[in-house]
Amino acid sequence: DILKATVTATNLFGPPATNRKTENELRISRKLFSAKGYNNYNFNITTPTEIYFENSVNEGITDASGKNEQTFTLPEFSNIGLLNGRLFTTVFDETGRPVNRYSEVEIQTQQTFLGIGPVSGWVPSNKPLTVNTIALSRAGQKVSGKARLEIISIRWETVLERNYGTTSYRSQRKEKSVVTRDINIGSNGYAVQFTPPVSGEYEIRISNGETSNYVMQSFYAYGWADAGMS
Repeated sequence: DILKATVTATNLFGPPATNRKTENELRISRKLFSAKGYNNYNFNITTPTEIYFENSVNEGITDASGKNEQTFTLPEFSNIGLLNGRLFTTVFDETGRPVNRYSEVEIQTQQTFLGIGPVSGWVPSNKPLTVNTIALSRAGQKVSGKARLEIISIRWETVLERNYGTTSYRSQRKEKSVVTRDINIGSNGYAVQFTPPVSGEYEIRISNGETSNYVMQSFYAYGWADAGMS
């Protein structure tokens, strides 16, 4: 996608500031999605690797009408939620003195935003758990959509490592998928039903099924009967 930035420069008493050097710097960062009425839902998108955005700088000269149009090629990211573009514009007057302006633009990388309702940090094992999910438009309106549901069991194992003659212990995270299925989130959402079989740490993940990015809620299950199994 292309972002167009138009600079309009005028002199102090109104005439166009022609033949002036301009500079636009675009800085992009991730932006959290939220919607009225769903403040306790989690819409934050987790990605397998960290995402970095490089700053872009364009330079130009104003024309006879005091304008200069510059274009930025936006990063080809999809399904990472919302991005915030901050545009820092500088116009240099006839003496070389900079005049600065700042503006923002929102960049949308997907049409539907999936959310997971609140989950208690601790829940009993071997008892049914219900967690609500929702699909919203950017305007915060309920929509229908397909999603991939996955529930992960997480275990931590201590391993012995040898490096250059030195022995040390390190904890390794192990993930096991206990539920994987495609779901249809209706206009009233979708209620996830799950019974944690044993004590331990779990994650509920939903995604659009097209990428490895997902929205997640974690919780711990505990039961005296299976305490020794966690």
